[in-house]
Amino acid sequence: GGNVGIGTSLPAVNLQVEAAGAPAIAMSSSVSITSGSRGDLAWYNDGVSTVANIRADTDTSGTPDNVGTDLTFFTRAIGGSLTQKMVIKGGGNVGIGTASPGKLLSVIGADGRNVTTYLAEIVNNDNTSDQGHGLLVGGGNNANHHLFQVNASGSAVFAIKGDGNVGIG
Repeated sequence: GGNVGIGTSLPAVNLQVEAAGAPAIAMSSSVSITSGSRGDLAWYNDGVSTVANIRADTDTSGTPDNVGTDLTFFTRAIGGSLTQKMVIKGGGNVGIGTASPGKLLSVIGADGRNVTTYLAEIVNNDNTSDQGHGLLVGGGNNANHHLFQVNASGSAVFAIKGDGNVGIG
């Protein structure tokens, strides 16, 4: 009992939207929103506090009549408060741990939690012949292009150049 159906008389879950084609759910405003939030999709617990949230925020880097939209993801840790964890900028950059990703993917982990662990891990445990690859890094093909670079304190300590040369130090 209590289920709501749109396009169906027998909803199987709390809210079910059914259509002959691809169903769509839209949230819209009757006014032009040029700054701030354009809307939220939020999850609550029984205490009516938000436990997770996806927000459509305006990207105000454009002109007032041509603003973009960012998708911002918030979660709450056990005993913590709702905080932003990831953003997909209107221009396509993705940030994890940062609200302002400067690259296609920016992962920032300067929260001081446990400094003895790695920021990211890429593991392929597939032991099938020729399928256990880990990470492919590609880039330009000359000495001016860095295929892979490791920095410490803002300076390069190891680099693989597009022409195959390796630099250490």
